Amino acid sequence: MRTRPFPARLLACGALLGVVLTIGGCLSQSNELSPTETEDRLKSIVERTADLLPDQQWRRSAGEPDEEDCGANDRVRFSWSIVADPGTEHLRDAQRVRQEWDDLGMNVRLVEEPDPVVYATGAGLERMYFSTSPGLYVIAGTSLCVASEPRDTGHRPTFMH
Repeated sequence: MRTRPFPARLLACGALLGVVLTIGGCLSQSNELSPTETEDRLKSIVERTADLLPDQQWRRSAGEPDEEDCGANDRVRFSWSIVADPGTEHLRDAQRVRQEWDDLGMNVRLVEEPDPVVYATGAGLERMYFSTSPGLYVIAGTSLCVASEPRDTGHRPTFMH
């Protein structure tokens, strides 16, 4: 049986690897959410979290989610937060949020002192947090960056950086 010389085999393997990487790159780009889907995911998780604490009167701190330039070629992310007067069971509320975000497959961390705060990443979001700081409950999040042309955001303040 005749085998190809070493350089020919190396060239064939390199070409095959190039095809696999090109196809893989196309597939990963096509799986990226649109800006609208990304914004909707952020809003959904924030609102779903608020639904865990139905006794609170949640209000938007900045209207609709802010669209921010990611600093990369035509990529944007969304930030949004809602606030409420605090409940009386701060740790219990933080534990409920932690469990919900864990159930969503997020990487979650609960800091209990001095005031409970839940931090999370994952589920298509760059970061989320739930704070029970004195005087105010806050649910806030920032999406991952996605491809888009940034819209004019000069008229809306940005909550998180």
